[in-house]
Amino acid sequence: MLQRLSRAGPPRVQERTDVRARCPLSDAGDCKPASLRVARKLHPAGAMNLYTLVVFVHVASATVLVGGTVSSPFVRSAMRRARTVEEVSAWVDFMRRSARANPAVAMVLLATGLYLGTAGWWSSGWFLVAVALWVLNGAWGARVLGAEGERIGRLAAELPAGPVPAALDEARRSDRLDLASNVMLGADAAVLFSMITKPSWPLAVAVAALGVGGGVALRALSRRVQTLAPARREWAGSQSEVAER
Repeated sequence: MLQRLSRAGPPRVQERTDVRARCPLSDAGDCKPASLRVARKLHPAGAMNLYTLVVFVHVASATVLVGGTVSSPFVRSAMRRARTVEEVSAWVDFMRRSARANPAVAMVLLATGLYLGTAGWWSSGWFLVAVALWVLNGAWGARVLGAEGERIGRLAAELPAGPVPAALDEARRSDRLDLASNVMLGADAAVLFSMITKPSWPLAVAVAALGVGGGVALRALSRRVQTLAPARREWAGSQSEVAER
């Protein structure tokens, strides 16, 4: 009996040692997910609540920004259907108010992201790609969406009440607005994919390129459709005239 116990002891100790060598941050004998192991390393015991809170704020901030990007095309579409200068001004004012908190939310997203980066994600390629896309979206939002919105607002404020003139109609149909919105939407989709799946850096770069390129392609396709729309209406009108004859 003693011989059997002496023989059975060392393998169990060795097995436990091997498991902890594979999972050095695991107190139990099983391997934990990488994110949990990193969190436990930086924030053991009670401090774990802080890590969870930061993750929640980070995800909530991203949701707010993505929601604004998704709703932006619908707001611009309503602005372009407006028939009077007053209606255009009202929609521009709505866009300003809805985007007023975006810079602050974007900084919260960045700050919480940097904090989570200290948990070990800086060594992950997808995290660096997500930071690069954040910078891209910030530049598009500030230098294109914000600037074009201000230009349309100033032009509408200078015009008298009444039907939308040609100058204001051209400004509210700016290609830069659509291009920026589509690119930001594609970048947001790529960031969400990376946050959820945490892919390898080659896949993260490929997804980012696909998202941004898809936004550009979507704008080119929509421009093509808009170009063909008058010709289709003209053709439909001619066909109706022929049918009436």
